[in-house]
Amino acid sequence: MRAVFFGSIGTLAETSELQRYAFNKAFVVHGLPWIWGRGTYRQMLGESGGQRRIERYAEKRGVRVDAAAIHATKSEFFQKELAARPLPPRIGVVPTINRITDSGLAIALVTTTSPNNVAQILDALQGSVTSTTFDHIITADDVARGKPDPECYGVAAKRLGVEPADCLIIEDNPDGVLAASRFGATVLAFPGANTTNGDYRPADVICRSDLHDAIRHLLDGPLQGAA
Repeated sequence: MRAVFFGSIGTLAETSELQRYAFNKAFVVHGLPWIWGRGTYRQMLGESGGQRRIERYAEKRGVRVDAAAIHATKSEFFQKELAARPLPPRIGVVPTINRITDSGLAIALVTTTSPNNVAQILDALQGSVTSTTFDHIITADDVARGKPDPECYGVAAKRLGVEPADCLIIEDNPDGVLAASRFGATVLAFPGANTTNGDYRPADVICRSDLHDAIRHLLDGPLQGAA
C-alpha cells in the first residue's frame, strides 16, 4: 500500500442531517412542497450527488424543476450552517490520519462535492483536519463524472503516482464503495448515521464504529508499508 484516500466529506464528519436540513430549506425558497424526512433521505443516500437526487425525485413526481439552481441554494444553506457551528471529526478519524502519515503513506481527500463545501467542512472541523492534512484534494472541479464512476480516483492516483492496487479507499456510501471497487483498490466502508443500511458488499472491510480500530488491522497486516 502506498496511498489512502478518504472518499467523501462524510468520511471525515457527520454532515447528512445538516445536508437534509439545507435541502428542505432550499425547497421552500424554490416554491416546492417537498419535505425530505430522515427515512426518505436515507433511501436516497445510496446514490451520490445532491443534484442528481433532486432530478430523480422530480422525475418520479412528473414535475420539471431547475435542479442545478435548487442544489446551488441548498449548498448556500449548507455552507451557512457549517460556518455557524463546529463539527467534531468522526470516531477514529484523527488517529487514523496520524497513523497513515506516520507510516509514510500518501493521503488524499477524493470527493465529487464542490470546493466550497470542502473548504467549509474543513473550517468547521476547527483544525482537527485541515487542507494541509492531505497531499491532494480532488473535488467536483477536477472530474467530469461523479460516483459510481471511478474517475475521481484515477485523477488522484495519477497525481500521486500510484496504481489502484497501491490504494486503500475509505467510503461512507454505497455509490462511493462501488466506485472504489471498480477502480480496483482495497475498499473500507465507513457508513455514516444515515447510510448505515446501504449495500456495502463490494467493500473488503466494513467499519461501523471506530475507524482507527478497523484501519490499523489493515496497516498492520500484509498491506503495511509504503513502497
